[in-house]
Amino acid sequence: MLAAVNPDDDPALNHTIVELAQSVAEHRDSPLHVAHAWRVYGLASLLQSDRSKVSLDAVSELITEVEIRHRGALNDLLERSGFPMGPNVHLADGSPVDAISGLIELYRVDLLVMGSIGRSTTDGVFVGNIAEQVLNRTSCSILMVKPPGFVSSTPVSSTTVDSLA
Repeated sequence: MLAAVNPDDDPALNHTIVELAQSVAEHRDSPLHVAHAWRVYGLASLLQSDRSKVSLDAVSELITEVEIRHRGALNDLLERSGFPMGPNVHLADGSPVDAISGLIELYRVDLLVMGSIGRSTTDGVFVGNIAEQVLNRTSCSILMVKPPGFVSSTPVSSTTVDSLA
């Protein structure tokens, strides 16, 4: 099992993701991995800029500061959720889609629990950009969690609900 979180987003959503993943992992007697991917936006531009304007030491310091901030936010989230930092917690520098896909392969994950802030696709399903990319790149089951209070602008008919049951 893998729970993908982003502590920079909705705290209640992230807590729900970890809580659901823990519950399912306990029920299935399965190990739970928790992942958060981060990156320094604009890093390529900084590295390609005139060296006299930005030193490599300054870039390295920026990367370290961003990583420390993300590690702290992840630690706070997990502490509130009762999940200890340890070898099953993965803080990846890079694309969330690449990190999640890589961890799914590495640990042979059969269930991913992740949040979806959401946007409407043509068929009325609300899926976020990262969630959609993960859906397209993985073959494991995915439990998509919406933020508390999320209301779809596309009504779900009772026929649709019955066919899901």
